[in-house]
Amino acid sequence: MPHEKDHLSVHRFNGTVTLAQRVEPSSTGSSRPTTSKSSEGVRAATAAEAGHLTDGSAISSQEPPPSRRGRKGFTVHWPFQTQSVATDTLSIFTNNAPALFRRATWNPPKPDDLESTVTSPRDSTLIPDYVVNFIRGETPETVARRKQNGGAKGLRAVDITHQHRPQRSHMALLEGASGGGFSRQHDDGYMHSNSTATSTTTELQQILPGNEKPGKGWRSLSSGWKSGVMLNLALILAILIAGFVCLVIAETKIAFTLGYLDVFTGSCLTARNIDWGLHALINVLVVVFIVGANYIFQVLSSPKRSEISAAHESQKWLEIGVPSVRNFRHIGRGRAALAMGLLALAVATQVIYNSIIFVSETGFDYQLIAVKSSFITGSDFSISNENNNANLTRNELLNIQGLAEQNELTKLSVPACISTFSAAFNNEYQNILFVLSSSSSSDDSLIATFRAGLNASSMSDLSTHTSTTSTQILIDGSPVSFCLAQAILPSNGSCTVNLNGTLFIIVLALNILSLLVTACVLFLPRFVPLVTLGDAIASFLSGPDPATRANPLLSKANLTTGLGGWGFTEGKYWAPTRSPRYLRTASRTQWVIMAVWLFATVALAISALAVTLASQIIDSPVLTAFGTASAHTTYWVPSETPIAALSVAVAIPQVLLAGLYFSVNGLLTTFFLTRESASYAVSPKGTAWQPLRVSAEPVGHQTTSLFLTLPRPISWALAIWFAAMGFVLSQACFVVALTSASEPEMSLLGIGLSGLALVVLLGMLVVLAAVVAGFSLVKVRSAAMADGRALGNPLAFEGGSCSAALSARCHRVPEEAEVWWGKVAWGVVETGQEADGSESVIRHVTYSTKEVKELDGAHQYV
Repeated sequence: MPHEKDHLSVHRFNGTVTLAQRVEPSSTGSSRPTTSKSSEGVRAATAAEAGHLTDGSAISSQEPPPSRRGRKGFTVHWPFQTQSVATDTLSIFTNNAPALFRRATWNPPKPDDLESTVTSPRDSTLIPDYVVNFIRGETPETVARRKQNGGAKGLRAVDITHQHRPQRSHMALLEGASGGGFSRQHDDGYMHSNSTATSTTTELQQILPGNEKPGKGWRSLSSGWKSGVMLNLALILAILIAGFVCLVIAETKIAFTLGYLDVFTGSCLTARNIDWGLHALINVLVVVFIVGANYIFQVLSSPKRSEISAAHESQKWLEIGVPSVRNFRHIGRGRAALAMGLLALAVATQVIYNSIIFVSETGFDYQLIAVKSSFITGSDFSISNENNNANLTRNELLNIQGLAEQNELTKLSVPACISTFSAAFNNEYQNILFVLSSSSSSDDSLIATFRAGLNASSMSDLSTHTSTTSTQILIDGSPVSFCLAQAILPSNGSCTVNLNGTLFIIVLALNILSLLVTACVLFLPRFVPLVTLGDAIASFLSGPDPATRANPLLSKANLTTGLGGWGFTEGKYWAPTRSPRYLRTASRTQWVIMAVWLFATVALAISALAVTLASQIIDSPVLTAFGTASAHTTYWVPSETPIAALSVAVAIPQVLLAGLYFSVNGLLTTFFLTRESASYAVSPKGTAWQPLRVSAEPVGHQTTSLFLTLPRPISWALAIWFAAMGFVLSQACFVVALTSASEPEMSLLGIGLSGLALVVLLGMLVVLAAVVAGFSLVKVRSAAMADGRALGNPLAFEGGSCSAALSARCHRVPEEAEVWWGKVAWGVVETGQEADGSESVIRHVTYSTKEVKELDGAHQYV
């Protein structure tokens, strides 16, 4: 006679099936008795085939062939203990299927024999798993798709456990199974159990073809956060290839590896336009590195679930969904080093890229001509060696005199004239007439000529004849009344756009390092980060965090003050007094860091603008154009200074823009993290169930996206704005290299400042600050209250992202085992104790696929 509790037994087999032995009921997955007639018939048939089954008796004298699994032992929790899908479909199969399709080791008796077979509640036989799957109407492919997000057990350790759920046909079970998991069944609230959700990866790897194995191959790299890393990798590779092509082309023209390549030589206007275009392109490429580094930094700094659990055990919390340096204390050191290294490479790339292009200008030697007022009316003049130090010919002087008579010369005030000729170089005028206010008895209208500029060999002679103050010029004691200047035509100037070969090689090396580090991120072992809000919610719903149990309204303030924080389980009231603004969702540290970067950038721009204005001694200071050197806004350095070092020094302010980008991006990311979280709460318009947006391998209704937290339009707009600011900064502070037209070996090096570019940069910084401040004043979407008010939002982060506060809101009810697969909303849910209609002062709030209600200030929540 069978044991009275045989229906609770588990049959454990070792190697070839020769012995069956009962174990304690605690080893099984169910204690419910079986009543299916068809299942009893199957057991009877099995007993007839094996001989008889008693406690400790042998099952059969004929050994079946060795198991195809190859492992010495496994445990099978029989699925045929209740009226389950497998039981009912099995009876149909055994009653109607021809013996031709049955396994040789399993020969059920004919239906006529089933009635006479002695059955017991527990007698069973070893059913191959592929037969069970076939009975359910499944194929290896559908099994693989259904289980592709499974857990640790493999095909060699199959655990078929009875599911405590209503009877359903296999067609109903397969409904919605596509592309990664079963969809949520909203009609009757049926949920798949954890054992289904955690079925094996090893099994899938054996069933699936090589190109369909989960988490392997192209599919795992073409979705979620890995697709973003792949995109960054492709962009870096494209930039690197383009750089090498440019290097090869340059080498074919001139051996410039340790020197300079003349990209263009010609008109200064054309050279300036080329310089603008190249710097605009450079700053677009730079933004690719900066944005990509920030993206990967957020991925690498995102914690794994095990790291969060370890932190919570020590009563520490981490940041989820935002780039975080704070997490470095709790994540792997290797990931932290990769993240910081990639940021450093991106910033270095931005600086070096903005250093490789500069414009050298041929300095114009100009002449200073002291004349009487009669000279400009056509009076005669004479030339001698004593009064013609500039070595001008008579025809040149007559040409200048003719221009003066025709009013084609520019009239300058005395202060403007002083500002022009006292500068180290002049790129605006080629001849300047000093018109004296007094006249002598001599009929000669020409007093003297002098050479000025880089090749100012006669400037010493000029100094012996002139004396200047801030208001007047005296030549041989006679004051200058005004000046007339002949402007330089744009076509007359000569400029060269130069490419620094040494720095270009360095930037290519930085690109290679960035490429390698980015590629390493794709192949980090056992790296499953919780990157997005959806990742964290799904993780905490599938495995509730014991550290925040029964404390669903836990806040970051509770953790910092110690009131109602770790270990608090008495329930809390939700009674908001206001709706928070995004200003409060970011931490104070984030605001301080952003303010420091912004203040440093603005202060530098204002200081540079003040210097440029103060250096001009004329009455109405002029803002110099983008990237244009001016005599009084250029600050000279020793001519022996390496131009590569000077170029890098000039580009150092780009670091401020990089730091400002990272801080502003982190701030906006926190805003949108709160925005996404708050959208799951019950709104005044009603409950809106939404799928979880995960960073990789979505299942059920889950979705994935290329962006992590900050939406693409915001991220792109921010990137474009900073690319524009990088270009403006490159034109506001630049290298000035001048050579003499008559003596090319004479040169000057300096740092030029553009007043107009500095003003534009300041305006862009003000606009950026205004946009961030304006967004921070927007109110977070309010949640609906039970009394009809729309006030506050329990899902809004205050003081920054907090893993503990997030996990506290994700303690699902037991009735919903796989809630994270469906479209969810957050609110008050009914538990088993409340379903009978009884009122409870303490209620439960969590995410659910079912109906959720508004929070009531009169109730406590756990």
